[in-house]
Amino acid sequence: MVAKRVSERVMARAESWWGFKRSATVGLVTAGSVAVALLNGGCKASLEPRVEEGTVAVGVVYKEEFHASRGAHTRAAFGNSPPHLQVLVEETQVGSVGKFSLDLRQEGLVEGTMVLGDRTLDVIDVSPFEKAGRATTMLLTVAQRDASTRVVPAEIMTVGWQDRGRWFRRFGKPLVRADARDRLYDLATVKAEFHAAMAQELPAAAIQETPNGFKVTHGGRETFVDLQSLVEVTGQGQARMVVHRLAELARFAVEGGTGAGSEAASPEAASPEAASPEAASPEAASSGGTNSEPQSSEAAAPLGKAGSVLCALRPEGPFSALSRAERESLLWETVAPGIVCVYVAYQPGSVSVISAGELSGLGVGRAALSRLAAKNLYESMGPIYRIDVGRGVYIISTAGFFDASLLLVPEVWAEVDPLLAGDRVVAVPDQDTLLVTGANNTAGMEVLQAAAAEAGGSDQPVAGHLLIWRSGKYERSRVR
Repeated sequence: MVAKRVSERVMARAESWWGFKRSATVGLVTAGSVAVALLNGGCKASLEPRVEEGTVAVGVVYKEEFHASRGAHTRAAFGNSPPHLQVLVEETQVGSVGKFSLDLRQEGLVEGTMVLGDRTLDVIDVSPFEKAGRATTMLLTVAQRDASTRVVPAEIMTVGWQDRGRWFRRFGKPLVRADARDRLYDLATVKAEFHAAMAQELPAAAIQETPNGFKVTHGGRETFVDLQSLVEVTGQGQARMVVHRLAELARFAVEGGTGAGSEAASPEAASPEAASPEAASPEAASSGGTNSEPQSSEAAAPLGKAGSVLCALRPEGPFSALSRAERESLLWETVAPGIVCVYVAYQPGSVSVISAGELSGLGVGRAALSRLAAKNLYESMGPIYRIDVGRGVYIISTAGFFDASLLLVPEVWAEVDPLLAGDRVVAVPDQDTLLVTGANNTAGMEVLQAAAAEAGGSDQPVAGHLLIWRSGKYERSRVR
């Protein structure tokens, strides 16, 4: 919903061309959300294998300008052999942009590549628009390939072609394989898929089986992957997609990401001094607001369980309604006006709240948790995207979980802040959405205000107000 609103002008331009009806929601698709949808949604009838080819006009709305081809050869494949659903637009010329081609493939998750002019872009999200009749139209989020920065530039565009909506009607549907022999019914088969995925992602990693999954160790780091919940994902293509995403996340967790400060932990990082009584004193454990942005690059990456600590943002109001005993049983702190951070343990496939009694087992003091969680998030979540949606507004996303928690990662803002007109202003309407603009950007501020106003309609709201970064801390923006 937020992405739909902030890309309003792109949609309006596409609407004027194709005349499509806007979809109700637009959001990043993640391996985790796909897994949940598959587990809850059941199985649908499989597709009959079919290939359709022909020449059609292709339209692209890019940077709010419409570009059209004179005709492009397309190949749409529907069927049970991976990819279950594919559309291939062979290279053509699109307006003043120049070369254009598109290859989208669906195996549960939709991904692909695009050539636009002299650039090859990775498609990281696809959101179709409702359209009855003559066209398939969709909003694509595309990212720069082989970016030299940790925060990867990305942008939004609209692509459409006239096929009477056939590809659109198949898009995003849960697809299963017709042959029961191809389904994954047991944990052993899922584990075999994970072994194959890790052999591709990180052959040097040591993999030890656990009752529910694996412990993956590499270079002094370790992470745990819970595969038990994936047994119910019976479609092989879908299960393979989810398992390979878990393997990718495991690789990032043990490699420490690609940014600064990704070296393995030193013994001092988990030393008794780090968990000294002074570090865990009542003053350090205070739930008051922080006075400075966490400097995660200064902390050595942790070993063992401490390496799984992340910060989950929650609204302060409902949290304050808990009893004192309930609040004291958790590890938490206020990180911005109206927002608290609850510390959780994250492993690919599972998230659990950390109790106050588990602090001593982490090997770090309570005062270091914010810095630790920020570093873990930065190093373990895969690519971080800076999606340009126009009007000087960016969505900051990992195309996964904990997007709102990137609010507390200083390395992200070191790359984003120079692009903003004025002080950093952020909107965190829910735990999976983080938007930013500059305080001097009037149009951008209007977009963020509209996004924050949608917090009340979210299943997992965080804040219905804007935050501004000043003097080393977040303050509530005066703009409501």
